[in-house]
Amino acid sequence: MNYFLKYLSTPPVLLTAWLSITSAFIMFINYVYPDPLTFPNF
Repeated sequence: MNYFLKYLSTPPVLLTAWLSITSAFIMFINYVYPDPLTFPNF
């Protein structure tokens, strides 16, 4: 178990997890609020 926790704290694993969370958040925001091709003039 100690080796597994040491593996999870390595920078490539943390970077992969962080980029996965960030990309999932961006995809969710683009799903809820799609990027418009033209912005409306209010």
